[in-house]
This record gives sequence, structure tokens and C-alpha cells, in this order.
Amino acid sequence: MIQSGTFAYVETHETHENTLPRNHLWSLSRTVQFLCGIDFMLLLFNLVNSDGLFSGPPSSYSISDYITLVLFALPICGYIGARKYNRPFLCLYILFNIVEIGINIYEVNLSFQNGNSWVTFMCIFGIVIDVWIIELVYKLIIMIKRFNREEMHNFRNNWRPDGNTVWVLY
Repeated sequence: MIQSGTFAYVETHETHENTLPRNHLWSLSRTVQFLCGIDFMLLLFNLVNSDGLFSGPPSSYSISDYITLVLFALPICGYIGARKYNRPFLCLYILFNIVEIGINIYEVNLSFQNGNSWVTFMCIFGIVIDVWIIELVYKLIIMIKRFNREEMHNFRNNWRPDGNTVWVLY
């Protein structure tokens, strides 16, 4: 049975300067996870709106069917890489964004030939977004390098910024 008492706010031995990079790494990781989810959903949406993946007999499969399968795996790798702070998986997500930039450049070329300014605008907007995502993922990779193995082990075991504060009942 708990008697009447008071709560005391107790902080761990970590200073603000020590937790700031950890909080930033955690936040950046969550942002990349969110962006990987969006990319996966957009790929899924494009698949639903297309003619279908591997439609028809096996002799009619195109190279784009196989590329689509590989592209589905790369945002998943990016999500796992951001969740587990795995640099090689994050590099695969950067590769995915580079491929998306190449596809958007190809589509800009086609839209110029067809005179479709809306598609041109959206493709250029997609290129800007992909470059921004590459910058974020690169920052995450660089930040992962700064932490030692013990700290990375803590991150991989679901470290949370709010886990540094302890409430004690006296």
C-alpha cells in the first residue's frame, strides 16, 4: 500500500550537452523511418495505378517489372537501417533516392517533349525532395559514425529521449 508521499524529479548523470546529440540522432532516425514509409506507400500506389506487376505470361515480363521489385525492397532497407542504425541499409536507401532522381529526370525529358508543364513541375519538385532526403540520410549516417559501440548498442535497444528522466516516489 502506498502512503501519502511526494514526487521528486531526479535526473540521471547525463548533462544537456551529452544528451543533445543523442536526441538529434533519435529524431533524425525517426524522420528517415517516416520518409521510408511514405516512399513505400507511393511505390505501392504507383503499382496499383499501373497495369500491374508481372501481368501476362512470363515471356512478356519487362525489365521495369524487375526494377519495381528491387525498388520495393530499398525503402524497406532504409526503414530497417534507420530503425537499427545500420549504415549499409541506409546507403541502399540513398541508392533508391538516386534512382528516383534518375527516373524523374527521364520523366522531365518526356514531359518537355509532350509539352506537359504540370508533370515537369511535379518531377522537378520530386527531384528537390529526393535531394533533401539524401541529405537527411547522409547526416544520419555521419551521426551514427560519431557514437561508439556501447552507445550504438543502447540506440539499437530502443533508447528513447524521455528515458533519461526518472520519477521517484518518496
